[in-house]
Amino acid sequence: MGWYEGVADVADAVEIYFDPAVKPYYGWVFPESQQRVNIGICYDPAFGNLNAQQRFQAFLDSRLSQRIKFASQIDYLVSHPIAVNHKPTALSQQGMLIAGEAGNLVDPATAEGIHTALASGLLAGEFLGSLFDRGIQPSAENLLPYTKLMQKKLGQRLMAGHLFLQTAKTPILDLALRFGALKPVKDVLLWALAGA
Repeated sequence: MGWYEGVADVADAVEIYFDPAVKPYYGWVFPESQQRVNIGICYDPAFGNLNAQQRFQAFLDSRLSQRIKFASQIDYLVSHPIAVNHKPTALSQQGMLIAGEAGNLVDPATAEGIHTALASGLLAGEFLGSLFDRGIQPSAENLLPYTKLMQKKLGQRLMAGHLFLQTAKTPILDLALRFGALKPVKDVLLWALAGA
């Protein structure tokens, strides 16, 4: 991801692009102000033989070359791996509950982790609060049910993301995007990308 100023035709909406350089994931243009945007990609390194900088450049060339012709990059590119998991496990230890990206609670389909971080943090607080309300100490054994709670509350969403990602790795996504202007296809894609 990098920050740019002077990108042409910036609106007040996030732009998402499905592109061969990052398939089955996506690239984006995220406006931070009228002058400044962040542009980034999310990709699976197991697919293709390009490294991160090569993929980023391929995405820029494919989708944004005309719009960034007179733009300037601010500072340097940043990146980090995103760990996803569709079956949350081992989310507790002695005296500690694990939430958000620390527990790999990231949507496998979108690599988005804010929703699950907030949801798991709230559930962790409620779970721990219920133990303290009952005078129960947060021992490793008493914290074990937290993982099952996460599986129950977030597991279905994470599994749906995993299944969507597996489908996106096939030609089905290409076909859906080709017919994406049709209302029934838009409705299905919106449902799938919004996490059902």
